[in-house]
Order: sequence, then structure tokens, then C-alpha cells
Amino acid sequence: MTDAYHDSNKRRAARRRVYKGAQLVTHGMYSTFDCVVRNLSATGALIEVPSTVGIPNAVTLHINDGSLERSCEVAWRTEVRLGLRFVAENSARDGARGHLGISAAL
Repeated sequence: MTDAYHDSNKRRAARRRVYKGAQLVTHGMYSTFDCVVRNLSATGALIEVPSTVGIPNAVTLHINDGSLERSCEVAWRTEVRLGLRFVAENSARDGARGHLGISAAL
């Protein structure tokens, strides 16, 4: 895992700035972490949390307005930010919005 936040050359898709409330849900739904999505693309997201301590490397990102729910893996982390990479599988709710899993409302 590296801190690639400032290395935009490694990005595979353009990111769009957003400010959306969300939750990270651990697999098995044992824990949730409130967060804010700061930018979003077809391949991942940048999120902010009060602390990344205790957040596992595999989570589900659920945006509170219902526009997105995706399984993710942590690509990098700092004390208060996570770079998330979407895994190949889409949830059923994302499939209804197309292959990107991103609502046009973003």
C-alpha cells in the first residue's frame, strides 16, 4: 500500500469532486464508519474519516443518498483519508445505473 494521493499519473479514470455523506461497512456488516466522499470516479473514491484506525482493507462504500453502493479495497491510507479502489463486482443496485455504478446526479 502506498500514499498515491498526490500521484495523479497512476489514476486510471478521471475523478469528479463531490461532497457526500457515506458509510464504510465492513464485510459481514459487523461495523460501520461514517465518512465523507470527496471525489469519485468509475474506478474508486477518496474518502475522509475522523481516523483510519480500525478500518479494514476490504469494505463496502454506501453513499447515504442511495446513489452508490460498491465493494472496495483500500489502495492507500493516511491518518484521515482513504483511497478506495472499486472491486470488479457491482451490487444489484449499481447495475441498474450502468457499468460505472455512478449516478448521473453526482
